Amino acid sequence: MSIGYTIVVACETKNDFDEIRSNLDVLRNTDAIINCPPDRIVEFSRKNLPDVLIVFAHRRNEKLFEACKIIRQDVLLKSTPIIFIFDELNEQFIMDSLNAGISDYIISPVKKIDILAHMTWGLKKSKLMFELEMKEMLLKDLGVIDRETGLYTSKYIPMVFANQINLAKDYNYSVMFVSICIDDPYRNKTNNSYLSKVIKKCVRSSDLVGAAEYCTYYLLLPKTDLSGANVVLNKINKTLAGEFTVSTGVCELTQEMSYTSLSGIALKAMEEVSGNKDKRIPVFEAKKPDPAKPEPVKPSESMKTVNIEKPILSKKPLESTQSKNWIDKIQTNKKSYENFRIEFSKKIDNVITPVFYKKRDSLKLKYPSSIIIDLSASEKKCFFSIKEIYEETENILKITDSGLSNLVIERCLISHGKQSLTRTTVELEELDEIYLDHLLQDLFHQLEVVSDLEKLINTNNGI
Repeated sequence: MSIGYTIVVACETKNDFDEIRSNLDVLRNTDAIINCPPDRIVEFSRKNLPDVLIVFAHRRNEKLFEACKIIRQDVLLKSTPIIFIFDELNEQFIMDSLNAGISDYIISPVKKIDILAHMTWGLKKSKLMFELEMKEMLLKDLGVIDRETGLYTSKYIPMVFANQINLAKDYNYSVMFVSICIDDPYRNKTNNSYLSKVIKKCVRSSDLVGAAEYCTYYLLLPKTDLSGANVVLNKINKTLAGEFTVSTGVCELTQEMSYTSLSGIALKAMEEVSGNKDKRIPVFEAKKPDPAKPEPVKPSESMKTVNIEKPILSKKPLESTQSKNWIDKIQTNKKSYENFRIEFSKKIDNVITPVFYKKRDSLKLKYPSSIIIDLSASEKKCFFSIKEIYEETENILKITDSGLSNLVIERCLISHGKQSLTRTTVELEELDEIYLDHLLQDLFHQLEVVSDLEKLINTNNGI
C-alpha cells in the first residue's frame, strides 16, 4: 500500500480511468490510484482500504447500490468517502444513490477543478471521520459511552448535557430536553434494548441521547423547537408500532435554566403521564422570571395523543403551586377518605401481602444465598426490598397511602452509594395481583441488570 493516499476508481473503460488519473496529476506522486471493475468494488475496497472511492455510474445499476450498502456496514470501510460520477442530472438516480450511502457526486464532463475540489473534501472528511471514531472509542473505554448501545451512560449524562446546554446559551440557539420511559407493565430487558435502538434510529447525529436509568432515557435536541421535538416523538411512536407504550416529558431551554432544572421539569412532566392510557405528553415551557417579582415555572400541557402533530396547549399549574385550600378540602372529606382506607386495608390483606410473600418465596428458592429480601405491610406503607449481598446493590418498592384517594408507588435503586428514585400514582382499583406481580418482577430485573447478579454468583462460587 502507498504511503500517501489510496484512491480506488471503479469504471468500465480505460478512458474513464485515464480521465480521472490525468485530473489527479497534481496530487503527490506517492498516491496510489487503483483501477477496479464495477462488479468487484467491495473486494477491491477491502483489499486496498482506500481513502476515497470513485465510481463511474453511467447508468442505474442495483449492484452499485448494494456495494455501497455493504461498504457502509463494514467496520473498516464504513467511513470511506464514496463519489459517484453521473453522465447527466437525474434527480431520482442521485437520490437513490445518496440513500444507498454515497458521500458526494459529480456530473460529467469532469473538470479538473471539480474533481480536485470533491477529492479534497472527501479526503478531509475521511480524516475527520477517523478522528471522530478514535475519540468515540476513547469515550467508550472511559465509560462515557456504552459500548453496546452507543448511548451516554447515566454517570456522565449531566456533564455531557450541561456542556451542550452552555453552548446553546453562548450561541443563542434553541434546545429541547426530552425524557422517555417505558410504562411499568412493559419494563423488561428486551423492551429496554429495543427502545434504545429505536431512539438512536429516530434522532440526528447531532442529538444527544443518554440512558438515565433502567428503561428511562434523556434526549437533548439542539436547534429544535417544540414542533421539531414532536416530529421526533412521532417517529419513535411510529417505529414502536404498538409493541409497548412509553411516557414522555418535554421542556424547552431558557437562559435561566441549568441541566438540573431542565431535566427536573421534563421528568415532572413525564411522571404526570406515566401509566396514563391517553399517553398525553405534557410540555413544560419555562416562563422568564421577573427580577422584581419572581414567579414559579408554569407548564403547558399538550392535549394530543401519541400521534402528535399540532399540540394544543393549555396552562396548568404544578402540583406544588396548587391552592392549599384545595388540598385541605380533599383531606377533610372524612367520609370519602375513611371508605378509601377501608378498601386499602382490604387490598393489603387480599392482594399486597399474598403477592409479596409469594414473590419472596420464589426468589429465595432461585437465589437462596445471594439476595436478601425484606418486606412489610401496614395501613400507611407497604415495603418490599431486594438486596444482593456481594456489592450490596438494593432495589426498593414502596406503596403508600397519599391521603388523596390514590396510591403513591416509589421505586428506589441504591447502587455504588448513589440513589435513583422514580415515583408514580395509581388508582386503588388498578392495583391488582397481575399489576403488582409485574412491579415486583420488574424490580428484580432492574437489580439483575445493574448488579449483573448471575456473574456475581458465579464469581463468588469460583466458577
